[in-house]
Amino acid sequence: MKECLDDIRTELQTLKDCIGRLSEQIDRLERQMEEAEKHPAPASMPETSASETPALSPRRIDRVNVQTSAGFRHELSLNDSFRFTRELFEGDAARLGRMLDALDEVETLEGAIDLFKSEVPLPEENEAVAEFMEILRKHFNAK
Repeated sequence: MKECLDDIRTELQTLKDCIGRLSEQIDRLERQMEEAEKHPAPASMPETSASETPALSPRRIDRVNVQTSAGFRHELSLNDSFRFTRELFEGDAARLGRMLDALDEVETLEGAIDLFKSEVPLPEENEAVAEFMEILRKHFNAK
């Protein structure tokens, strides 16, 4: 029963974090729209077609750039959290939560990779492992 409650608390925290990131993204987009309305583009600027506009990948849209002091948990989108829970932590959200908390205590990328590999003994060729490792690299390179 306690494990179930811990899982629910972890999932609730993940949802709260996601809502916070989405609120920040909405605020940023609203500020950008206000600026665009204040300073419209000159009429002489050439229009670009939809095919010329670079598309943003869903992963890029999901992840909001948050300061590293917010913790490693904020590096994961809601989709990432659910996927990594399912594919890397055998459906155990509390276990992922403990890993994320432990990663906040690690000072170096090498230490984070060692910690992750000790908890998730899957090959780096695994797509989910590779993506988690890439998020780790980005997080520690931004510090």
